[in-house]
Amino acid sequence: MVHSLATGFNRRFLCTSAAAEVVYLTALEALNNQSILTTNLSVLFYSRFLPSVSVGTYPQNSWEYDTILSGLITFGDSFLATVQQHAFTNGSLSEEFDRYTSFNF
Repeated sequence: MVHSLATGFNRRFLCTSAAAEVVYLTALEALNNQSILTTNLSVLFYSRFLPSVSVGTYPQNSWEYDTILSGLITFGDSFLATVQQHAFTNGSLSEEFDRYTSFNF
């Protein structure tokens, strides 16, 4: 990471990519377990993908499972799409970018 007076110390690309990874790992957990377990703690998170979600277990092949899993993957993809918007045409990312707009100098 580069720290300069012009840009400040930013971790946006790493943080945004890490957010995608956490969401993808949640989807992978659902795939490996062949179910999605929602708790009092997680129901708010899962309601982003299925507003009618409640505490319980949603088995693979249920429409609730499919809806939540699809939402998780789309949500993870949205984080990576944000990073891709700031990449050069060859896919590289600059270490120097504007701290307010996140676009390369």
